[in-house]
Amino acid sequence: MILAFFGAYLCFSVFSEQLNISISTRTPDGVYNQLATNLLKGKLYVPTEPVDAIKKLSNPYPPQLRMGLPFAWDQSYYNGHYYLYWGIAPVLTFNIPYYLLTGSFPAERIQGLWFALLAFIFAYFLIKELIKKHTGDDPDRFASFLIAGAFITCTDYGGVSRRINVYETAIFAGVAFLFAGYYVLARRDASRKAPVIAGVLFGLAFASRPTAICGALVLPALIRDWRAFFKICAGFAPVGLMVALYNYLRFENPFEFGFKYQMCNFDMSQWGYKTTNVLYAFGSYLFQPFFSRTDFPFLRREVFGQSWLIPRHEYMNEPIVGLLFLCPMILLTIPALNRAIKWREHAVLYMFMLAGFASMLINSIAGVSQRYSAEFASFFVAATLIAVFVAAPRTRSWFWRIPVTGLILYSINASYFVSFSIWPTQIASMSPRAYAALVRFYSPRTASQQPPVRSYVPAWYTPELLMRRDRCESPRQPPMSRI
Repeated sequence: MILAFFGAYLCFSVFSEQLNISISTRTPDGVYNQLATNLLKGKLYVPTEPVDAIKKLSNPYPPQLRMGLPFAWDQSYYNGHYYLYWGIAPVLTFNIPYYLLTGSFPAERIQGLWFALLAFIFAYFLIKELIKKHTGDDPDRFASFLIAGAFITCTDYGGVSRRINVYETAIFAGVAFLFAGYYVLARRDASRKAPVIAGVLFGLAFASRPTAICGALVLPALIRDWRAFFKICAGFAPVGLMVALYNYLRFENPFEFGFKYQMCNFDMSQWGYKTTNVLYAFGSYLFQPFFSRTDFPFLRREVFGQSWLIPRHEYMNEPIVGLLFLCPMILLTIPALNRAIKWREHAVLYMFMLAGFASMLINSIAGVSQRYSAEFASFFVAATLIAVFVAAPRTRSWFWRIPVTGLILYSINASYFVSFSIWPTQIASMSPRAYAALVRFYSPRTASQQPPVRSYVPAWYTPELLMRRDRCESPRQPPMSRI
């Protein structure tokens, strides 16, 4: 019942902006579906054909050299073909089976919703399993409600799900496979084959999004002995070798996923680690507050406002709400740590926190985006729930549950309203009447004073631009710092 309630909340986030969205499509819309069609033909590249002007460039990656030329946005160009920069696992585990069973292709939102639900379900059962393992008792219904509510909202899954694209699908798939592997290992009645199965799941997480490798830091707290570790490696090895072969056949390098060949606003071939950018990203991901208003949607995401940390190089910089403002419950981990130090079995708490910081560091190199925070926030929220219900004292008393409940309810409301602030595009530009209805419902007194709906949409963002970009007809893309 609890899973159904919060699963419905996640579905509402996906469909609330476009109620008429189709579940399937006969044409392979979206990069994942396009790759699925070519994989069935024995080809590793997407069917989008680069224009001759791009092929004639000796170095097509600097944006100034291909100014005015149409190109496939955020896809990797190499040796005359476009390749999928994101992992192949979602295609193999969802798109191709879906097509073989139904004869049609899944809509991008349906694919992302599927993996988001899997991530939520496996995280929920994993946390319950760890709580029972360390306390000896199953969480009661109220505690289960808090666990489910905290994970689905404190990670901002609902907000990120409002704009599901290829990026969000890769993130949700990586988290889903990771937490599925954790759950298989943590089960008390796990069979001898459980570590091998977990290794395969970890391999699929890596094949969905390479940054999921940070999740390996949790393994020392979950495995029982070195035999389990070698079994995990045995399950991971075949998938890892297939990923290496897939990369080599595309880019002649088993360790290259296409990052430095990515076609976007920046020259990704020259991208590298920059301390200033990473410090800026940490400040954004943790401490960026939201901007409050008296009209709908009340809370808005902003760009980190510390001038002394402004990135000095090209950097993706999207509006965001810091984790400590979206999920202040994480601060409850601090008093729990002192108590957890006395018990070695609570090492899982430290490992989840360490994996969260490692994931934040890797994502900070790429840029600042709310969808990235959904990945590392999964580790932090899992650690917080373990701290609250396992390591912290008096977790069964109402004296402790009242502030926890209040913080979770705060996160639910904050996540819901903030989700309208950065990507109002689908609902505001494509469904302006629905957006106007929301304004009238939430702030009727100021509805008459609201500016036109289009003012909530970035000037460059229009349905026509999106359609042209998907067809690789958009001659020029806006700087990411303006998004």
